[in-house]
Amino acid sequence: MVVGCLGDEVDIIVMIKPEPVVDDQGPELVCSDEPSGVMLGNDIDGPAAVTYNITNIEYNGLTASAGSPTFPVLGVSANAIAGHAYTNKLNTNVDVVYTVVPVSADGCEGDPFTVTLRIRPEPVVAFQETMICSDEPVSLILGDDVNGPSVSLYNITNINPNSLTPA
Repeated sequence: MVVGCLGDEVDIIVMIKPEPVVDDQGPELVCSDEPSGVMLGNDIDGPAAVTYNITNIEYNGLTASAGSPTFPVLGVSANAIAGHAYTNKLNTNVDVVYTVVPVSADGCEGDPFTVTLRIRPEPVVAFQETMICSDEPVSLILGDDVNGPSVSLYNITNINPNSLTPA
């Protein structure tokens, strides 16, 4: 065995595959209990993210009212959080923050980015009832949220006449 002898030089090539780079998103304004509609961002100059890994969600006290917002979840598509909705009955906007890792077609993971959904509060109106005599007008003034966002309009979605006829 000879020690200290040099062999011929050899070139070694290391191919570095690029990773997707995606900017933070948001805050995206979303009303309480409405689906976010948010699509996860992509690398604007390549390589494209073909899937995403959601590694964390900061709920900040809110609960989900639609979708399946859980983590970790791997290999999801860009529309993974579009159907997520949260209930906010507080008196202020609350941010729900997702931490997401983009993944290229080559399986290269990019650096994490965040998606912030700013959930606007919903008005909470107390139960209301009134008693009137037959053929008198209903003079009930619809209530407002005493602690939170003011009600700007009402959608009356059903009237149960209980066998009565409008006068």
